[in-house]
Amino acid sequence: MPRRCPICKSKSWRKETGTGMIICSEGHVLQNYRNESNEQDASHHALKRMRLKSQRKRKGVKSRTNPYFYHGDRGMYLYFQCQQLLLRKQIEVVTKLWHLPAEFEVLCRDIWAVKLASHPDPPPPEPYWHNADHDRPKPSSQPDKTRRSSGSDSESGSDENERRVRDLMDAISDSETEDESDSSDEDQASMTGDQDGPGDTAGDENAEVDASSRTLSPQRSRKWRQRNFPDLMLPAANIAVMNVACWILRIPVTCMDFVSLIDDYQLPYLESLHQLPETMKRHISTPIARLINPKLPPRPPHLHHLSSVLAGKLKERGIPIPEFNVAPALWRAVHVMSCSPVLFHMAKSIGRACNVPFTLHPSVTPWLTHAPEEERHLHKDGTERVPRMETDPALALPSLKGFLQVLRAAESAALKTRQYLFSSRSDASTLDFSVEQIDQFLDFFQLAIVDKKSEHCIPTIAQCSLSTASSVQVRGLRAEAVPCSTTAALEVNYADSNTHALLPGGLTCVFDAHDTAGTIPSDLNTVLAAGVRWTGFPVDSILVAVEIYERRLVHWWQDQQE
Repeated sequence: MPRRCPICKSKSWRKETGTGMIICSEGHVLQNYRNESNEQDASHHALKRMRLKSQRKRKGVKSRTNPYFYHGDRGMYLYFQCQQLLLRKQIEVVTKLWHLPAEFEVLCRDIWAVKLASHPDPPPPEPYWHNADHDRPKPSSQPDKTRRSSGSDSESGSDENERRVRDLMDAISDSETEDESDSSDEDQASMTGDQDGPGDTAGDENAEVDASSRTLSPQRSRKWRQRNFPDLMLPAANIAVMNVACWILRIPVTCMDFVSLIDDYQLPYLESLHQLPETMKRHISTPIARLINPKLPPRPPHLHHLSSVLAGKLKERGIPIPEFNVAPALWRAVHVMSCSPVLFHMAKSIGRACNVPFTLHPSVTPWLTHAPEEERHLHKDGTERVPRMETDPALALPSLKGFLQVLRAAESAALKTRQYLFSSRSDASTLDFSVEQIDQFLDFFQLAIVDKKSEHCIPTIAQCSLSTASSVQVRGLRAEAVPCSTTAALEVNYADSNTHALLPGGLTCVFDAHDTAGTIPSDLNTVLAAGVRWTGFPVDSILVAVEIYERRLVHWWQDQQE
């Protein structure tokens, strides 16, 4: 039991925390009380560090990007500046080579303006505050939170632009890998293609990619890129601008003519970065440089698709596109087929009967008009067709055997020309070249690869003190489109009184172009090879169009008989 207080006799005691004395409920202090303990509080001997709470400035992440490279809106603006400058150089080259009028440049300028105005995301205006952030006037009375929010908004905007640009860069890489695998499907579906756009540099200028874009499937991501980045932003759109201008002026050129100039490095498209001044090249990042320098020339179907899109934009603004000037192009097609002028008139008659729309596919329809006529003359089912009447137009055509021999000889000679051997369409190896072809290839290599404006370039043949006889000979060959070859006169057909033989055009055999398991006869394949080489369109697309017009010709003939 607790002892009582000697004064008030109370048993309620408490210990004061500060002094350690024992005090009763009435406040009397217990005398002669001592509490000794060997245990000590370790906290009194521990080292305590005082931390001053202050609002320290957070250190921002130092950017390792090159300050000379342009990104975001400035990168997009620089990209369109480069495209506009290259378009002016391309117009100058085409005008000089083809002797075009001065109105061609005016049309290209207007079509370029329509192309820029038709973008869903037009190019941004030139930014004025670009040297540094401190150059932009900022009010000093602005609170820190507002500054942080504005800075985060600008950073998010720049990240969005960089993300948009990287997605456009991915589009061209996907299209380059899918060109060979999906060529047949794309050719039958207007030959749409994807390429990339300008953006941030790789390596030192990597930024975080949006997580949502990574989760998209390839089909959805491709549709998203096509919706946000139209094909008119691609470098091939410049060639489409000139092509539409030629359509308006009714100049009989085809898409393959532009591709041939690009393959010959006469038209600045491949390695066109050397055409830009140094003041622009110093600000071009790696993705923009990769975009300005395409690896391959545009395919004619894709080029025609871009031209059709531009023509549709002009039609929406009340600018009609005239019909294609088919007569000169049709004569060129007859010349490529190594046939007589009679085929020219017969092809026009068949085109009129089939209602061939020359405004839709001017690059391939001139050849398609005389393809059914050639197939009428060919015995595709193995049965020979012989004209009986002297008024039959087939008598003016050469014999089938001689025609195919000349066509095969012309095709083999065309495949050995410098224009085809050194183009992107050829898969020839330099190991198979002759000595003369190697000399031509070296001269072409210097023209295509070496930068003449560079200080460290390899001197060309003309810069050396050696004889320039070989270079003069190569330049003479370069001016020729196809080497002229003399062939023997073809044998003409004669009227045969055999009543059992089929007439030309009798029992017309129409092949199903969608039959993938079917085989094409060798005679028809020879004719199609010439058409593929001249138009640049694949065999499947040509067979589909030929089948359509053959069936249309059969219906027209049935209507005439009724």
